[in-house]
Amino acid sequence: MLKPGTVYTFRLENGLYGACRVLRGPGEDENDSYEGHSLVHATKWVGDLPLDLKHTDLRKVLRDRTGPKLFWMEGRPPEKFK
Repeated sequence: MLKPGTVYTFRLENGLYGACRVLRGPGEDENDSYEGHSLVHATKWVGDLPLDLKHTDLRKVLRDRTGPKLFWMEGRPPEKFK
């Protein structure tokens, strides 16, 4: 089960890495209409590995002109996410 605070990295097209962080794991609320889904956000962190898990940009939600980059993810993250 995905737990809040878990960070996943993934390779970007430019060869650097990005990261996303779990905000809410599946099944945390019995009345949850998104059962089996986790709420994750894209972080502002971009860089090389290894990742410093204490880096402050991992807690910052990436935003653009349409708002924060929050996503509901069903099941586990893709295989390419580490």
